[in-house]
Amino acid sequence: MRLSLLDDWYDVHGIVRESGEPEPTLSVYVTTLNSARLTARHLSEHMARRGVQGEDLDTYIIEQYGNGSTAADG
Repeated sequence: MRLSLLDDWYDVHGIVRESGEPEPTLSVYVTTLNSARLTARHLSEHMARRGVQGEDLDTYIIEQYGNGSTAADG
């Protein structure tokens, strides 16, 4: 979520201020991006250990846990 918010901010305002200084949020952005990268890698390794190869994550989640809908959702 943070990455999306910062991406939206940078799209509008850029990553360099008019003074030539970088946006102070860049350190948070890089840290969050690295965290997301590591999380994705660990998830991939976990899925491989469980024998899930070449399968779409959404499909796997729905097969294992359902689609999250309730009877009220129709």
